[in-house]
Amino acid sequence: MLEKTTNTIRTDLINNGFRVGDVQSINYGVQFSVSKGSYSRILRIYSSKKKGITIDASQLGNGEDADQIRKIIGSPAESTYVTATPSQDNLGYPLIGCDESGKGDYFGPLVTAAVCITDGKVESTLRSIGVKDCKLLTDEQVLDIADKITNLLTHRKYQIETLLPEEYNQKYNEINNLNKLLAWLHASGIENLLGGLNGIVTIDIELKKAYATQTTLLVDQFSHNENILKDELNTLGSCCKLIQQTHAESNVAVAAASILARAEFLKCMDEMSNNYKMRFPKGATDVISTGQKFVKAHGPNALKNVSKLHFKTTEQVVAFKND
Repeated sequence: MLEKTTNTIRTDLINNGFRVGDVQSINYGVQFSVSKGSYSRILRIYSSKKKGITIDASQLGNGEDADQIRKIIGSPAESTYVTATPSQDNLGYPLIGCDESGKGDYFGPLVTAAVCITDGKVESTLRSIGVKDCKLLTDEQVLDIADKITNLLTHRKYQIETLLPEEYNQKYNEINNLNKLLAWLHASGIENLLGGLNGIVTIDIELKKAYATQTTLLVDQFSHNENILKDELNTLGSCCKLIQQTHAESNVAVAAASILARAEFLKCMDEMSNNYKMRFPKGATDVISTGQKFVKAHGPNALKNVSKLHFKTTEQVVAFKND
């Protein structure tokens, strides 16, 4: 518990722009330095069976930086630091869950979302607002809960990446592999999320790496070859502990990501329908007649603006003859 609490506090401090020194053992606890600019103080954390985890903030001094640290670790009047319990899947915090929407849909974009959960309170709140695998929700519920998620996850704790059909088709022509394309989009979202968590944009990449090394990435597995995603992870994403598993939406972080990705997909589909004055069906089964109507109205060259051209469905869509 002492180690987890210490790691949580250090992560919170780093995430708020402070530098933290190495952890040193002391009687009944640990200590480390906390600094920002010319400010530098010692923070001590103790553990006992009777009192649990307590923080000695007496060495922080006064001033804006000291007040900010006290706010991060809790009120000075409270000696016990309420640390995050392990996540439901015992993955710990910070935890970033990732999922996608649109991969199997002929019409519309490909969307990925990443959600960062930093403590058990956030996880519990997400559950209380109805977060679950988006496939268990109606479209109306997805849109409603997505708004609640974005209102809850302030300070850049989520990231959505969208490839609209035209850009999707260009990128697919470059990569020529759907799983690699999805891995690239996931990796982009993960890197953007880690780079801007809590709205902090610092030139010190080491601070960001320090946070990333304490972060677990849980991604809904989309390929049997796990190296496809590993190879795409960038500077910060590659520092995280990566877990890829099937049915990962049972985890609330991934479930929240699935809802955000699906909501964005639905919004893009509505916008596309409004732009072309026709409804585009979801999925990849009952889409041929709609595709043929679109081609008849706008020509085959415009199909790249609304669909994923590499689907075999395209051959059937463009093969029909106008009456």
